[in-house]
Amino acid sequence: MKLRQLTEIAYNLFPPFIGLVSWKYKIPSSALYHSLSVASIAGSIAELLTNDADEIELATYAGLVHDYYQKGDSVGLTTSIGEKILKKVFDKYGLDKRIIDTIVCEATRYNIAENPGIWAGKHPIASLSIWLADTIAGTPSALLLEQAIRERSSRLDETQRKLLQSLRITIFSALLPQVALRSGIYSEVVKTLSKTHAIPILARDGLIAISNTDMPQVQIDIDTFRFDPNIYHIIYDEARKKSRSNTLKRETFDKRMRQDLFLRNSNHKIPLDESVRKLFLNIDLSNILWGSGSYRCMFCGLPVVDPIHPSAVGYILYASSSVERWSVRVPAVGINLNSLFQKKWLGAGIVSCPLCVLDAYEVYLMMRTNNINSADYFAVLYFPLPTHYMVAEMLSAVAHRVLSTAISQRGGIDFASVIKESFEKAEKYVEHAMEYIKDTGAAILVDSTWALYFEVMQMVGGELETLATYLSSLARVILFTGVYPVKFSSKIDPLTERRLLSPAYSLYDVDPADERLRDQTPLLVALLSIINILDDELSTRRGVRLTDKDRARHVMDYLRYPYSMHRDLLLKHSAGRAVLSAYHRFREDPLSIF
Repeated sequence: MKLRQLTEIAYNLFPPFIGLVSWKYKIPSSALYHSLSVASIAGSIAELLTNDADEIELATYAGLVHDYYQKGDSVGLTTSIGEKILKKVFDKYGLDKRIIDTIVCEATRYNIAENPGIWAGKHPIASLSIWLADTIAGTPSALLLEQAIRERSSRLDETQRKLLQSLRITIFSALLPQVALRSGIYSEVVKTLSKTHAIPILARDGLIAISNTDMPQVQIDIDTFRFDPNIYHIIYDEARKKSRSNTLKRETFDKRMRQDLFLRNSNHKIPLDESVRKLFLNIDLSNILWGSGSYRCMFCGLPVVDPIHPSAVGYILYASSSVERWSVRVPAVGINLNSLFQKKWLGAGIVSCPLCVLDAYEVYLMMRTNNINSADYFAVLYFPLPTHYMVAEMLSAVAHRVLSTAISQRGGIDFASVIKESFEKAEKYVEHAMEYIKDTGAAILVDSTWALYFEVMQMVGGELETLATYLSSLARVILFTGVYPVKFSSKIDPLTERRLLSPAYSLYDVDPADERLRDQTPLLVALLSIINILDDELSTRRGVRLTDKDRARHVMDYLRYPYSMHRDLLLKHSAGRAVLSAYHRFREDPLSIF
């Protein structure tokens, strides 16, 4: 499966007015994201079952457009219009004419994902692959997958059932509360799986692996996540320079940081409570000394066998042992908090566990890679349904590039034109989207326990200025990945992630799966993409130069407007007016944007 070409074709077939609309009802999932997920999983399953290139290509691209006729009518795509679009795009990328006709006239017309038996005699592998991919990509939890397959398997014939029985599905899970660390653990699992040709799929409660052989436990050495000695010295230098009169002694730093325990190639095993072992499924950590802890970590709440000074986390993330920046809230204790943390920490039971120190180090590595000095906020991209890990990683790289480009080149890019062109013509949307699909060299953190990508963000000025700076970039992440929700948070932890148990509140409280409103999602994304520059043209005509604080104030004012005024707000800027014009043209003639 050639992921780059598949993605480029997906952007061609699913421009914003089609691709950003949710084609799922219970869990909002955009047409672009869901279709790309099904295509990539279907193609990979077909590769496990056959070496026939045509069958693999058929499974991939029929999977990509499996809903194009059935669900496309929600945005005005009739079958005849859909056929014209599919033939035009597939022909442009040189797909075999026979495969194009099979996809356009059979697979999509009869939705093979829902009716695999139709192809049981002609294309059993392609049809089984598409059906299974759609089943996986539509099941919210990895733990519910077996049940979903069983309930839908009545649609298969005997040949397809035998193919299904030849596959093995294994779940790997690390339910640690340390998000960055477990993201690194999943990356190691994926590296191991890549040597076995298994298909890694990101899901809400773990990593699903599909293979044609039984999968053993994955062995991961905790030494992989210990400190590089050179970076450890840099952390010390940064903390010393930030200390009062450069007085932080190396001896004090080493003692609090437990150099003997955390430096790479240490002879010491990491001590963890026995209960932590139960948080892993099919993952075995080595170089661990399992025991019983009597303390509780102040950050994550896990039992602690060998307590670590809590300043270790502060040194890594903020180059400071001062508790104001990084400590959790504690009740009034009648004494100076810094004194309590620095001198009486062990007696008061205020300790860190080794995993939280290693987690802080993973975040620090990401900060260094992205030239960020402090971890003030996190941008979080949630994958609502199971996603091929390589697709999730690619979309995460797109999100990173959108965010980093916006921050590093503030004022240097005409984002208004990018938004305008992306909504006006499919080919311009493809052009802008593919610009973001490059090797960024960034530390991409993709977590499988709660199916998310997250990025460390630094405060820009005050809180309102920071929101005004990042909000439009977050909307452009949605535009070019098709993934929502995107969350902006001052903390990334299990409570922040559990959006089903403690949901995030949207900026405009609109359910993308609401049939009456879902075709408005692209317009909302367009509005949020330019919300920080809505007043620029009017201000320029008046000879007024807006400051970042002015923009922040205007953004907060606009977010108080009711959802029903999103079109009125778009009219305030030429890019917004162009988007509205393109929307009306698309509703009258969908072919006008292709």
